[in-house]
Amino acid sequence: MKISVIIPCRNSADTLAQTIDTVLTQTTSAHEILVVNDRSLDASVQVAAGFGHPVRVLSAPAPGANAARNAGAGASEGDALMFLDADDLLAPNAFTELVRVLASAPGGIACTQWRRYAGMSGIWRSQPPSCEHRGAFEGPLSAWLSGWYHPPCSVLWSRAAFEATGGWTPGLALNQDGDIMMRAIAAGVPIATTGRALTYYRRHGAERASVSSDRTSRPRLEARLQVLHRIADAAGRREQSALARAFARLAEECRAQPDLLEEAKAAERRHGGSRRRHAVSTRIREGDVYLAKATARVKSALTIERLASCNDVDAGRLVDAKPGPSGAPVVSVIIPTYNRAGIVVRAIESVLQQTFTDFEVIVVDDASTDDTANVISPLADRRVRYVRLPHNGGVATARNRGMEEAQGRYFAFLDSDDEWLPTKLQQQIEVFSRAPFGVGLVYTGVETIGEGGASTVSTPEARGYVYPDLLQRNVIHGGASNALIRREAAAIVGGFDASLPAAEDYDFWLRVAQFFLVDFVPAPLSRYHDQTVSRSDERRSLNFVKNDEARRMLHAWYKHDMRAAGVEHGFLLDSVQRHIRANQGSSDAARSWAWCALSAAPLNVATYPWLALAYSPRNLRQRGREAYRRLRTEIGRSMSRVAPQ
Repeated sequence: MKISVIIPCRNSADTLAQTIDTVLTQTTSAHEILVVNDRSLDASVQVAAGFGHPVRVLSAPAPGANAARNAGAGASEGDALMFLDADDLLAPNAFTELVRVLASAPGGIACTQWRRYAGMSGIWRSQPPSCEHRGAFEGPLSAWLSGWYHPPCSVLWSRAAFEATGGWTPGLALNQDGDIMMRAIAAGVPIATTGRALTYYRRHGAERASVSSDRTSRPRLEARLQVLHRIADAAGRREQSALARAFARLAEECRAQPDLLEEAKAAERRHGGSRRRHAVSTRIREGDVYLAKATARVKSALTIERLASCNDVDAGRLVDAKPGPSGAPVVSVIIPTYNRAGIVVRAIESVLQQTFTDFEVIVVDDASTDDTANVISPLADRRVRYVRLPHNGGVATARNRGMEEAQGRYFAFLDSDDEWLPTKLQQQIEVFSRAPFGVGLVYTGVETIGEGGASTVSTPEARGYVYPDLLQRNVIHGGASNALIRREAAAIVGGFDASLPAAEDYDFWLRVAQFFLVDFVPAPLSRYHDQTVSRSDERRSLNFVKNDEARRMLHAWYKHDMRAAGVEHGFLLDSVQRHIRANQGSSDAARSWAWCALSAAPLNVATYPWLALAYSPRNLRQRGREAYRRLRTEIGRSMSRVAPQ
């Protein structure tokens, strides 16, 4: 199936490249990307033209997004169409899933679940959709009229379905997607949906708000009335209750516009009859929606379905790295440090000894009070830059400042108490050079040095679309020091979240993995020093309380995606086990996590033994752990004795 992606664009130079990037990362490639310029006055055209094939730039024949979309559709070659806004984003397997769903509705429309994508203080996060819930027995047109909807980025049109609508309505400034989608449904076009959230509709801050974002502005109210009248004509005698509810809801918002208020009330009476009938139908729908939500909760507790249908990192377009500024290095290495004058040079020297040499080193001193500046200044290497922050802001703030300073095509992070083996960067760059365009992060194996110098090696296993696996546990282990990411990935997700008390690297990998594939070098090329330090807050990964607080924040942010991936219960149960198994664990916290796990999956029997352990005395749990360890040791010895020689 050939997919044509159509992007109307007006003054979107700041986000257009990110949108195109996520189209190019798809595991099912787009046949073409048509950027239709709607009289932009910024560098949007130059941004789009810089990508080359398969991106083409067209000019809209008339002003307005709808004219641009129709022009793009007319010039397209695909037998399936997606209309993206110039700031929308896609998960890597969005097309793969939409094509699968569209096969069940030939000549129809495929829709995936979607998320809002909101930014705050330089951090971009996905949030639940802001539309109404669709009732369990509610038809798509009735649901749409009642406030349920899919933005264009979550819809894949067959060409037959799009042509059946007659295209986007020229001159309609607002409620454009609602107009075309409801006309398609009213015309009998089949619609198929998937429960997987793979598309992201960006929500900008107040500085980017427009008249279309104000539900009570007169232009928006007029447009909504116009669309509802058109749908009422197309639907005929069908959907009368839903139309009455839609006009009634609109009338509530038209109180400041008397003429529009009267028009909406007249339409409500025409389609809904008495207020009593309207109230009864509303209560029926509310019960229907309640049943749908309850059904969804049960499915969430029972399902083990994964988000990912493709984990193959060998598919897709080969990487076409864009050059940075003239003379810019390929890699920017960012080393945050705070009061580690005695060991930071070890980290820096492990970078300077790399066999790959086209890099810059940005040491970000997070307002150290020791001799850090004097220790670094004698390093006679022009590639090393020292940046000192005026106030201590934490490791996330320091890394973010490093990314602001960085000029490289790739970003690497190295904690000041860790170090790299000499071929670390070289092997990661080699993976990127032969990887598909969709790979945004390459990590390595890790050698962990514990107390007394004991060494253990962790070998990577997770690659491809790892987001569902990351939702349950951090498969990119070893802190931040073993990852190399594309600059474009950081541009899309923003920086590290300084509000987290710990696990800010885990959160960052989660946000990157939403939009990019992941690959690895199996060799342990990063050395992670996991010894206890004198100040517990210097190594936040060792602080049990802060890690638990961070896990609660992560669960609040990602629980919707965890449920969709079927991994929420695993994440919660792992949180219980951490408290029961660790000497620093809290009985109260273990019980809290256990009840969360029970609420998420009441039929999962694995929760109940851990809930019982959470309520048992601490000394009993300690004896149980010791007995369990002895049993495992004895089983291991027995197996070794009976193993064939």
